[in-house]
Amino acid sequence: MPEVQVIFYKRTDGKVPINEWLENLTKKVRRKCLERVERLKEQGHELDRPFAAYLRDGLIKKTQKVPVNEIERAVERRRRFEEAPGSHTFLWET
Repeated sequence: MPEVQVIFYKRTDGKVPINEWLENLTKKVRRKCLERVERLKEQGHELDRPFAAYLRDGLIKKTQKVPVNEIERAVERRRRFEEAPGSHTFLWET
């Protein structure tokens, strides 16, 4: 399977929430997360449990329980992205 392009959400202020989140992790945990992003890049939609699972509206679940507010935030970000992809695209580069 060819590699897929990994795109992260970028806010209108230019900040990328996942980068902010990653900065707050320990080096070990950050490295593990980045390895999983790389696996997503390599396997694309073939990536499945235990690394990913569908939630709703095409969102993917990574843990057993995802708070409703986190799902709603993701749905809203996806809506904004779909309305203006160029304004909300951050391309993942390794």
